[in-house]
Amino acid sequence: MLFLASCNKKEEKGNFEKRGPVVVHVEANEAEFKDVIDEPETGLKNFSSRSAVDFTEKYMLLSELRAGGPTASATSATGNVSEEGIAAEERADLALQTRYGVAVFDISGNYLTDRIYEHGREGATSPLILESGAEYRFIAYSVNSKDTLPALTFSDPAHKTLATASFSVAGDADAMYANIPMKVYHDQENILAITFKHLFSQITTVIDARATLGYKVTEVISNFSPHMSYASVALQDASIAYTGTSGAAAIIFNTYGTDVVTSMPTFINATANNTTSLTIDKLTVGPLVEMNLRKVLDDVKIEPGVKYTLTLTIKPKDDYLVHAGRPAVRINGTIWARHNLGADISADPDGPIDSLLHGDYYQWGRKDLVARRTSTVESNYDASYIPPPNAWNLSADDIPTKGWQDPCPTGYRIPSLTEIWMLIDGVVPNTVGDRSNSDTNYSGATVLTSKRKTDVKMTIPAQGYFEAIDNGPGVPATLKPLSFRGERAYFWHSLNQSSQVGGFSSGALGDANIFTGYFDVRASAYPIRCVAETL
Repeated sequence: MLFLASCNKKEEKGNFEKRGPVVVHVEANEAEFKDVIDEPETGLKNFSSRSAVDFTEKYMLLSELRAGGPTASATSATGNVSEEGIAAEERADLALQTRYGVAVFDISGNYLTDRIYEHGREGATSPLILESGAEYRFIAYSVNSKDTLPALTFSDPAHKTLATASFSVAGDADAMYANIPMKVYHDQENILAITFKHLFSQITTVIDARATLGYKVTEVISNFSPHMSYASVALQDASIAYTGTSGAAAIIFNTYGTDVVTSMPTFINATANNTTSLTIDKLTVGPLVEMNLRKVLDDVKIEPGVKYTLTLTIKPKDDYLVHAGRPAVRINGTIWARHNLGADISADPDGPIDSLLHGDYYQWGRKDLVARRTSTVESNYDASYIPPPNAWNLSADDIPTKGWQDPCPTGYRIPSLTEIWMLIDGVVPNTVGDRSNSDTNYSGATVLTSKRKTDVKMTIPAQGYFEAIDNGPGVPATLKPLSFRGERAYFWHSLNQSSQVGGFSSGALGDANIFTGYFDVRASAYPIRCVAETL
């Protein structure tokens, strides 16, 4: 028995150390973009930058850049999602017949061999045969094309090493790379599974002219800069040497004649920077033609390997109007009610601030009011109510859809946090009236004045709020009496944030310069300022 055990151990060790040629099977299935970090201070996912410029005498051009692919917000006037507007994943399958190369180096970085493959037809390439028991480094590279593959080069062809290997690509190519260490064995199937990483920034541009109510986009000449014409990618670590000439990357639209058009992806060959700019040399929307819109989006942060979507929205300029039978104001492209929900809409919203302009108070996610506008104690509080996260918005924050618990009247809904930040970007806040804390002080308010049209304003009465007190796990919250009437101006937004749910604060400490998106517990009760459901 001791002899047999000794033989078995020897045989097991021999099998483990067995050398000899083995086949490595290669498959490349996916390519992914770099993840980005959300902006916690705004609550907005993948937010990067936004701006607004005058487009014509009547319209303005709103720009918003976000990390990620186009979403279903890129729809036509009929409400149908266009083919280009379907949400894009940040990881996607390779197209069949995409060409890619794989170079093999030993553990010391010496070049051994390389192969050229077509995705889905890897078996047509001569087998990759390596020595069992050894560890290798596999470098895969591609430009995501069925026709083109860059050549693998060495700075010293007589001594080929990983440290001296590179490939060169044009600046408008989709350069992709993977670096995979792997040991191969004789007694198992050796599969090299490749997930590529995109090396350049990619921007898809969406132009949305639905707010013109009939005009179609027929011509766009535009570009991003800075952008280098060529790049050399080091195989060792995918570091990029930017070569060629400095210029701009053209934005290409293959389809026109609709109210929403989406570009082909534009690849930006540049280092991480805070200086990327968008220039529009010509934009034609129906009879509207604008030339030389320089630096529409300026000094924007761009990171290599990240996918972005730039949305350019043409909307009427800031002004007063009547929407769905109620006084409204358009600021920075969004139509807002001029009164808090429950206020007397016949009262002048910008006149002397009094109790008529104060609205009712609501728990987040609940349709029924908690207290009337002049109340100091609740009369309809539901301590056991647990709202679902989509009670006020059935969609994402940047494409809001009115929820079934939304108390706003027909034609209006609770604003999203994105819309609140658009409002903030478009106004100058200032406090008016007596901003002292008193249950009988109805005169305090924050006035938001349009940056583009100073006679257009939006007044937010300082109504205060009812604060919910957390009594611990499993115990319903209790509602305190009204706090901060006259001092603080608040209203809800619809974004659910874990156990906390958004409230909006302006002049929260009696300071006109404090004007931010704000979060509070769902069980608290705040006023509501509605926005238009439609353009």
